Amino acid sequence: MTEENKLYKELDPIEREALDKLLKFLNYRLRTSGEIRERMRIWGYSEIVCSNVVDYLEGIGLVDDREFARVFMQELLEKQFGFYRVREKLLSKRLDRDLVEEVMADYPDEQEYERAFEIGAVRAAGLSGQGEQAMKRKLTAFLERRGFSGNVARDVVRSLVRVDTELGRE
Repeated sequence: MTEENKLYKELDPIEREALDKLLKFLNYRLRTSGEIRERMRIWGYSEIVCSNVVDYLEGIGLVDDREFARVFMQELLEKQFGFYRVREKLLSKRLDRDLVEEVMADYPDEQEYERAFEIGAVRAAGLSGQGEQAMKRKLTAFLERRGFSGNVARDVVRSLVRVDTELGRE
């Protein structure tokens, strides 16, 4: 008997029922233990059942919050989100705050300006033709919504608007 089967047999009938429902829920995409617990509570399962089922899923490797956070952060970086937005999105996945802080320690701060500049340049192209002040305001707000700090956003906007002005678009 495999370890997985042995663990499954230790679950009571209600926990097995919850697990069967969750496997369909997990089939859509990977979930965090916090998301699973929340869904199980919505379905009306007790805290004990939630804990036992989550422990089972972690035991067989279907749920790994640390790996989820690491992979999800990488996906968010590829989508060009800034530090604050990445942190916010990780927390929205019901991950433990300490785990989020641990994963965010690996955040590539040294690439923050470059990522902001890259998406800012694309946005600035769409804003050309507007007045300099309107362009600065809209571009700064856009970058801040993407999760970049106000300082990074202002530095990028200064660079882009200066480049824009040097090219004679203004």
